[in-house]
Amino acid sequence: MRIDSILHRGNINKELRLTYTYEYQPTGQYQTITVKSDDRIIIRPSFSISISEGFNRSRLFLPSNKYHSFVSLLRKSIDLISKNLYEIFPNVDRIEFEADSRVLERFQTEQALSTDGITAIPCVWVDSTGSCFPGVRLNSLNGSVSMALEDAMPISELLNVFDPYCYGLEIFRAVNNLVTKS
Repeated sequence: MRIDSILHRGNINKELRLTYTYEYQPTGQYQTITVKSDDRIIIRPSFSISISEGFNRSRLFLPSNKYHSFVSLLRKSIDLISKNLYEIFPNVDRIEFEADSRVLERFQTEQALSTDGITAIPCVWVDSTGSCFPGVRLNSLNGSVSMALEDAMPISELLNVFDPYCYGLEIFRAVNNLVTKS
């Protein structure tokens, strides 16, 4: 059984979604709960998160083992970009602007943040009307996504206080209640 829970929708990019996916697997190699012969119970993390730029658009998928690395990387990259905002984006006060290519190149070679196969770099996020926003691009082997800083900041704040393990156990409890009532 798979449950998708949308944790956040974008403010700048209205199609941006942060989705928590819980996958209950009662049997098989990766079953969620295993009872060992010595009566020990093992509960495996059965969650992932994804950030999507919209339906059929770029998406970044993060399994549970990359969750904490990603949360730390996102917070640090937002702080670094915000601290150097006017250096990276010298004309940020205009409707249309670009990143300073020399500064961006320097950030990509000297200050790009990377951990656990995920890299964060500054970018310009452009909406459907052509308005530009300072942003962050996140790349990994499991996809990539670009988002405006104004969307990345609340996602980072949410993930810094969100406990995916407790949330998963709550979902498991709800699934268990549904199964036992059937």
